[in-house]
Amino acid sequence: MLRRPSSLAGLALVALSGLAACADAPSAPRPVATDAPSRGLLGGVTGVVGGVVGGVVSTVEAILTPVTGMLWSSPVTAVTVSGVIGAQGGSIAIPNGARLIVPAGAVGGPVAFSISRVPGRIVAYEFQPHGIRFAVPVVIEQPLAGINLSGISTSSIEGAYFADVTALDQTKGSAQVSEFRPTVVLKDRGVVRFTVDHFSGYMVSSGRSEIQDDSGF
Repeated sequence: MLRRPSSLAGLALVALSGLAACADAPSAPRPVATDAPSRGLLGGVTGVVGGVVGGVVSTVEAILTPVTGMLWSSPVTAVTVSGVIGAQGGSIAIPNGARLIVPAGAVGGPVAFSISRVPGRIVAYEFQPHGIRFAVPVVIEQPLAGINLSGISTSSIEGAYFADVTALDQTKGSAQVSEFRPTVVLKDRGVVRFTVDHFSGYMVSSGRSEIQDDSGF
């Protein structure tokens, strides 16, 4: 009977020493929230790129370059063609217009593609689905037949990206573009060919209105 209190006192001392040890031990660090923007908040390669840094919304506008568009011999009407292309590759084309060639491996599965010819004088198209990016660049070909080639040097011809049709001035035959693509003119086939790695609008330009060096590519 006399040993019980001493036993209780011992338990109390153990408990107190345990609490002291817990108080002295460093606590695990808590995660610290960052203000870095997530990938979902970022825009595409061209156009407006935005994010949230330090709680402040910021945007960076792409640099636009004025160009002269290649022009149809006669104004054209709107035409759209569509097709499903899978991982094995394939192509779709507008008669007497742009042809889209999707190499094998560019997409991981079936994708519904479309090409819409922009009505008017400028040789320009909108490609769907907007925003899609390719594991392997796809090819756009534009026949030279039906295009006014008077006074145009083939060395000045370039495929160019425009954000939307408001960037095209059909009256002046000019445009504001934010990306140029490596372009070749295949004279033996009578086509202009360039590659792209993402989709929106593309046109064929016949010259830049401002001189830029190769770093603009």
